[in-house]
Amino acid sequence: TSSSKKLSAEELREKGNAFFRDGAHSKAVRAYDEAIRANPSDERCWANRAAAQMAMLAEFGRGLSPAAMRTNPYYTNSLDDLKQSLKLDPKYIKAWARLGQ
Repeated sequence: TSSSKKLSAEELREKGNAFFRDGAHSKAVRAYDEAIRANPSDERCWANRAAAQMAMLAEFGRGLSPAAMRTNPYYTNSLDDLKQSLKLDPKYIKAWARLGQ
């Protein structure tokens, strides 16, 4: 049913949130990937995956020039995820805030 599917996506998103809080950003991205597959219309999953990728970029992208940073897959994927999140919910403040980072 639709409600059990959403519950599953919610659980996966929460799993991703726990990984993110623990600094396991790569595992968080994978959990958010699963959550998005379970419920692609949940704007929070898209924005959270973007946040995890941005954290990975901050960690692994130290010393990159601004131009190199903008072409890094973590950066471009984060932007795409945030755009998808805002397409689903144009008023989702967290996505707007992350887009500004």
